[in-house]
Amino acid sequence: MAMMNKKRVEANQVETMELVGNVKDYDCILVDDICDTATTLCTAAVILKQNGAKRVFACCTHPLLNRDALQKLTESPIEKLIVTNSVPLNEEKKKHSKIVQVSLASIVAAAIRNTHNEESISHLFE
Repeated sequence: MAMMNKKRVEANQVETMELVGNVKDYDCILVDDICDTATTLCTAAVILKQNGAKRVFACCTHPLLNRDALQKLTESPIEKLIVTNSVPLNEEKKKHSKIVQVSLASIVAAAIRNTHNEESISHLFE
C-alpha cells in the first residue's frame, strides 16, 4: 500500500503532493471522497506514473467534476474514474470515456431497511 501526502494552500489549491511507498510495476487505485476539479486525482496519477505505476485507476464518492475537470481527466494517465450516483451527472459527464458511474441504490435501500428493522448497518460495509 502506498499513499499520497498532500498539503493544501487553500481549497482547490495543492501546495505539495508526495508519494509515500513503492508503486513500481503495480496497478494503482486512487480513492477520494469528492472530485471537484479533478486536480488532486490527476496530479496524483501523474506522480504514480512517474514512479513506475503500470496503470492508474481512480474512484470517488461525489463526482462534482466542475470547471475543467473533464479536460484534466482526459489528459491524465487515469484509465477509468469510477464514481457513484450521489451527484447527478450531465450527459457530457455520463458519456466521458473514462467515467463509469455506479448506483448507490441497493446499499442505501439496505441501510434504510436495517435502520427501520433496528438492525446493524455496519455489516453492510464488511
